[in-house]
Amino acid sequence: MRKSVMLVLCALLLVGSATDAMSQQFTGNLRGSVADAQGIIPGVTVTLTNEGTTIARDTITNGVGEYSFVAVTNGTYTVRTSLPGYRTLEQRGLVIGTNANITLDLVLEVGTVEEEITVTAAAPLIETSNASVGESLDREILEMLPAPGRNAFLIAVTIPTVMPVGDPRFNRQQDQTNASRISLGGGGVRANNYILDGVPITELSGRAVLNPTIESLADVKVSVHTYDAEMGRTGGGVFNTTGRVGTNEFHGSGFFQTRPVWGQMLNYFVSESGGTKKSSALDQSYYRLFGGGVGGPIVRNRTFWWYGMEGYRSFTTDTPQRTWAGPNQKLGDFSSSTIGGTAVRIWNPYCRGLSAANTRCPATGSGSLATPEFTGAIIPSSHPARSTVAGNINALWPTKTISGRTYAGNEDGQPNATDSSQTIDLADMYTFKVEHKFSDNWSLSGLYLYNKTDEPASDYIGDKTAKTDYFFSGATWYLERRPHVFVANNTKILNDTTVLTMRYGWTRWLDNTIPGVSPKGPTALGFPSSFTSGIHETGKTLLSGVNFSGNIGYRAIGKNAKTLGRVWKSPISANIALSKLWGAHTVKVGTDYRQMGINTPTRYNTAGRFTFEENFTKGPAGEGGHEYASFLLGALNGGAVDANRGLLDMYTTYMGAYFQDDWRVNSRFTLNWGVRLEHENGMSERDNKITVAFDPNIPSPLGTQLNTAGQTVNAAVGKTLMGGLKFAGV
Repeated sequence: MRKSVMLVLCALLLVGSATDAMSQQFTGNLRGSVADAQGIIPGVTVTLTNEGTTIARDTITNGVGEYSFVAVTNGTYTVRTSLPGYRTLEQRGLVIGTNANITLDLVLEVGTVEEEITVTAAAPLIETSNASVGESLDREILEMLPAPGRNAFLIAVTIPTVMPVGDPRFNRQQDQTNASRISLGGGGVRANNYILDGVPITELSGRAVLNPTIESLADVKVSVHTYDAEMGRTGGGVFNTTGRVGTNEFHGSGFFQTRPVWGQMLNYFVSESGGTKKSSALDQSYYRLFGGGVGGPIVRNRTFWWYGMEGYRSFTTDTPQRTWAGPNQKLGDFSSSTIGGTAVRIWNPYCRGLSAANTRCPATGSGSLATPEFTGAIIPSSHPARSTVAGNINALWPTKTISGRTYAGNEDGQPNATDSSQTIDLADMYTFKVEHKFSDNWSLSGLYLYNKTDEPASDYIGDKTAKTDYFFSGATWYLERRPHVFVANNTKILNDTTVLTMRYGWTRWLDNTIPGVSPKGPTALGFPSSFTSGIHETGKTLLSGVNFSGNIGYRAIGKNAKTLGRVWKSPISANIALSKLWGAHTVKVGTDYRQMGINTPTRYNTAGRFTFEENFTKGPAGEGGHEYASFLLGALNGGAVDANRGLLDMYTTYMGAYFQDDWRVNSRFTLNWGVRLEHENGMSERDNKITVAFDPNIPSPLGTQLNTAGQTVNAAVGKTLMGGLKFAGV
């Protein structure tokens, strides 16, 4: 098992300009000093009040006049000071976003506390106390900017050095793979970390398990260069998001979007070929997007909630072209077939090198020992070399949906089958968050998200609304994705200068493909019992896969995808952070523990997959041959069926610890430095099912096996057989 330990020393950073901040924390921080014309003022009471919930926190400036509020939830705040002998200063409209690090220095004037100076913020304060580089996408940006697929993470393309490299068409709720193909600040693609309410939602392969609906996000902090020791396990940047929660006022909104057919254009090539919206089934297409959110108080000034949802239904069309065997070819008649303009010739592969006739190579006639070449390139239906299995598969081949380019007479190896492809997608996402303040010093929040998406494969055969019709095309599956996310946050203010935060996260993502049930499984197709008795139960209702890899390359048919769903999971993701204001230092220490894994089947090819090419039906000098003729004769080039079947429970464990110090040397100079220690195990399997090495120095278990003479192998060879496999965890 490979293990790695990484010690990261975050560089000393001199901060003298406007920069944005980032760390593993999703809450914000506010710090500053209080002074008058003579200098710093210790003992000033500073109150931070959330304008939406009226929840307030108090602290007192220390001996060097510094104050600090850490673990501040997303929102708009009022800062108020109070000290006898000075006028009360109140600053309203202070926005503290996800992972914001705001410095606000306050200057008091001599007077009475009854006298009040009120300042209303006109613009967000610039962060000058942290050297990380990034940008915040607040609610206004999330609501106003166009988002591909309403994916909040993809709005980050408006930030310099954020580069999406995936296919721009695939940005929907079920497109976790493509939507995660982003490089931040020149980092690796799919090497980023996705954080929701302070807990990672990134699975093993670097994807976000879901793309949260904009309706349930307060904002998104995008960090393209990170230096803070709080952040770890990323090879690129970080998307740090905060779930939306209600206030003392009930609030809600909703939306609906549709794309009418009259506003859609035909595909260029369909239009050029004389097609219409009706002939291409575009007139049946639709797209309906809907969603909204609502929230408010459960108990005013104490408990708040937010519910959001988003979904869509779409019916899209396409007019793909495929190359399939023509009707004559399926009957074994290649007399009119050509390849590159040359007429096709067919030989019986079972006669090659024989000196006597056998079952598949009769003595005389077309395709016989006497005349191995089939006369006129026609394989008679009664010929003993014809494959029963191939004939039964032929009977399943659809014809009712085939139209267009002279299908019946086109046997020149060019695309000859077209269909109007209709795909119905649906998706729904639900989010719920609740936050409760037990006291002025203790708060707890919980967030749950569930996403349901169904997407048929790009299958061009049969009823596109039914999951069971996807048995014939090579892409015979129906994609189901069901991610769940739960996050809990506990914040405890221990005293005026110390805050403890504890977080727990759980994710589970069912990533499933449903195979289409075939009218005939391997047994009904005519495969011998020696084959069907050995295949797994999951393969007995599927159409065995057939690949064509010869001189034409017909479209593959049948099943060759997994027959059990994968489950990406992170059952434990926990982190603890302790923050303390110590003079001019804001010190943070914490730990980070994650367990990430996947349950994945090894049952992929359970019905078998067979490959055919033209070589076996060529003549003695290498002339002629046709891959479909090889298929009709059962002369396969290769094949496979899974033998090692089971379910693997793979996982890895990650641990991190850090120390971070933000030292405010003076009002113009802040020093950020930190140390992070990380350790991650190699991949393991819970029941030790994976091999990791071969040890030549251990006795082989094969040495004790008996041979046909009743001897052990060791006794038969006169020595101990050495060598054996090593398993992870053993």
